[in-house]
This record gives sequence, C-alpha cells and structure tokens, in this order.
Amino acid sequence: MQQSQGAQQTGELNATIHPATTVGTVDLKVGNLKRSLKFYNELIGLQTFNQTEQKAVLGAGNRIILRLEEVPGAQPQPRGTTGLYHAAILFPDRHSLAVKISQIAAIRYPLGWADHLVSESCFTEHDCSQWNHAWTRSFARLRYSQSGMVLSRCSRI
Repeated sequence: MQQSQGAQQTGELNATIHPATTVGTVDLKVGNLKRSLKFYNELIGLQTFNQTEQKAVLGAGNRIILRLEEVPGAQPQPRGTTGLYHAAILFPDRHSLAVKISQIAAIRYPLGWADHLVSESCFTEHDCSQWNHAWTRSFARLRYSQSGMVLSRCSRI
C-alpha cells in the first residue's frame, strides 16, 4: 500500500476498503463445547445449525457466524501473542440492539457499553473472547473533520 507524501509527513494513512466489505465466519477453539453452546445459544441468540461431539456451527437466519471446536484443556492465548480479541455482531437498527441489551441485562450478565460516535455497542465476554453487539449510525448525520475523522453527531439519534 502506498502513501501520499503528505500522509508520510503527518503519520496518517490514506487506506481505503470497499464499502460492501464484510467479515467472514469466526472460528473458535473452546475448552467446553456444551458450556459455550449454552452461552452462544441462550445469551447471544445464535442458532445451532450443525453439531457433532466436538464441533458446532452457529448462525442467524441462513448466515453462518461462528464455528466452535472443543479442544480439551484449551487455554486463552498468553498476552503479547496473536489471537482473537473480539468480534462484532452488527444489528440492523438501534431498537434491535436495545432488545439484545435488555435480554442480557435481564439475567444480570456482565456487560460493558460504548458510544463511538459512529456506532453504539455493548460488550459481553465468554472464555476470554469479547463480543461487541453494535449498530452503526447513519453516516449522513455525522460531522467530519477535513481529514475524515468523525467529530460529533449532528443531533441525538
């Protein structure tokens, strides 16, 4: 990837990505498949499409979102090594996200909350993997700097 001369001087990258880009299925190794299925089915709301003794495929609608593989004794990656930190589930609108947050809060499952100006989200964690449940605001309602950074929302959404 090449940078313009100005970007090299300011440290900014001028990277782009196609707007129709999506993220593929997440593959996780888990220490206890039964416990993980309970979390992903009952708390997150994913459906189990296929399950064997050591593997499961989960999703929503017809979309595969997650593949789980049980590895007895599996441990989280040590700090400073590569691995999944978190993955996001994008909701179609704010109401759908609010419904999910209400479901999680109703059972008093620990969750975090963030407003990133371009999106709102809550976070849940299971077996050291963090799930970001989010919806994205309309880009037309955001204010941008000349460099393209989001400055603020134009009004409360």
